[in-house]
Amino acid sequence: MTAFFDLDGCLVDSRAAITAAMNHALVSLGFAPRPARELYPYIGPPLRAAFIELLGGEPRADEAVD
Repeated sequence: MTAFFDLDGCLVDSRAAITAAMNHALVSLGFAPRPARELYPYIGPPLRAAFIELLGGEPRADEAVD
């Protein structure tokens, strides 16, 4: 038997960890960090799509995800 848990928002509040990781990616690419609340809407949807929007286009989105 296998059990899956959706931790994001169900069992734990992972917003701080997720937004910190997203800001780490932004800063490592030379972009300014964003306020955590500004990143909340990007929690849940595909990360690549979030970075395409945050970075203003696709060229560096894969690098941000990596």
